[in-house]
Amino acid sequence: MKRKNKHNESETHMKFGLSFKFHIIFWSLVQIYYFYTMDLFGFPFARILEIKILYLPFQLIAAYFMLFFLLGKYLYKGRYIVAILGFISTIFIFSYAVYFLVVYGINPFFKSTYVPPNFWKTFLDLETLITDYMRVIFMTPLILICLEFVVSQYNKMKEVEELVAQKASAELNLLKTQIHPNFMLSTLRNLEKLTQKWDKDGQIVIEKLSESLDYILYKGRKDNVRIQDEIDAIKGYITLEKIRFKKTIEINLEVVGFSIEKDISPLILFSFLEFNFKGIEGGDVPFSHCQIRIEEKEGVLTCEICNFKNEASSFWAYDVQKMERQLEISYPNRSTLLVQDLGEEYRINLQIEL
Repeated sequence: MKRKNKHNESETHMKFGLSFKFHIIFWSLVQIYYFYTMDLFGFPFARILEIKILYLPFQLIAAYFMLFFLLGKYLYKGRYIVAILGFISTIFIFSYAVYFLVVYGINPFFKSTYVPPNFWKTFLDLETLITDYMRVIFMTPLILICLEFVVSQYNKMKEVEELVAQKASAELNLLKTQIHPNFMLSTLRNLEKLTQKWDKDGQIVIEKLSESLDYILYKGRKDNVRIQDEIDAIKGYITLEKIRFKKTIEINLEVVGFSIEKDISPLILFSFLEFNFKGIEGGDVPFSHCQIRIEEKEGVLTCEICNFKNEASSFWAYDVQKMERQLEISYPNRSTLLVQDLGEEYRINLQIEL
């Protein structure tokens, strides 16, 4: 199993950004450009062909040695010093190989009167090595390697962004689903009591519960919904809470200045209100009056909840961290949440830039 993991890791680093088709086109265009420019400078076709036959194999070997070995095995794994030394060594070794091949192999073969220079003189002739061999052999491979590196890093950045987005989406859906247990449990308990004597509010509870569950389970999965749909879901939820608490808590909702064309991330405001009433049972009511105001002005949505405390009430069930995380995913750097204990009241203020 361990060996398999290493193999998979290797494959990950050997996966480059440019396609095989691109490599074929790249080398073809380079050869066309080379023949065209050399012809403009008056080089005979036979000489151009001779140079390409000599240099091209070394260019290809050097390019793909550096791509598949140095880039894949060292640079992409963070071993930068080894990779840099490898690139420098490869450039000098291949340049010297071609240089020695020309000086001691090709020139004596084609020129009977040619006398090869001393080995050390050739070895120390860095000017000729760099200008006549290193530049010609490695200009094209290094361009290809730079393109490959840039495209590969760009693709990896995109993959990371997609993974982060998928993680955030999964986390947001998890936060949304956390509405279900508490909301359904408290509503179903209330419905059970009502249906025992078939209270007239029982039908309203069934109707509003059905609408709320439809919104949570279906529209709540979308990225955005019409803001009017969110408001309607909130109104239905408040109706259920009024029936649940009857006259124990007075709940007032005020909605101001909304444009029906605006969209919003689903369950943002719904979660905000649901957390406010979370965990409250009929015999333990921490506040006597709840005032809710939702307003949209100049592209900024404001939702303010004021809970007026009962005497000696210290209960507070608002889950700030979960709400902040939901806002961070849906509206990064576009939302603020403020929770205040003002003595006689709890005040919660949410602002979102739509």
